[in-house]
Amino acid sequence: ILVVGPEEEEYTVHCGLLCHYSSYFRNLFFGPFQERNTLQGLMPDVSQREFRRCAYYCLPLSSAPLLSSYSTSSLLRLYVIADRYNIPLLRDDIVTWMFHQWAIEGLLPAYPTINSAFARLPANSPLCRLMVDVM
Repeated sequence: ILVVGPEEEEYTVHCGLLCHYSSYFRNLFFGPFQERNTLQGLMPDVSQREFRRCAYYCLPLSSAPLLSSYSTSSLLRLYVIADRYNIPLLRDDIVTWMFHQWAIEGLLPAYPTINSAFARLPANSPLCRLMVDVM
């Protein structure tokens, strides 16, 4: 069970699936933490909408929405979650999508998006480095 957002909405998720995609949750639920006994994790800083998007990504590809259906700001928020909770496949897929949009298609991010990324991520994160490279 994951408790998400300031409203503390409970979501029942498949622990094995979540742990497959994220070493953060693997360590949380199977490491030396108290959550190991309760199998309950807290994500108070994540909105329910963004959590659902992140959880959908972990579903089989046939049912997962395409990254192209999200706005750049939504992808940035999703990337921040993937970075914070160590979901490397989602992080890498977002960077690949952003690279295609920015470097190949020439659709550069808006300055508020750039500012938000640098405010919420380490400056050496792959997404921030990509922004520096394409600008």
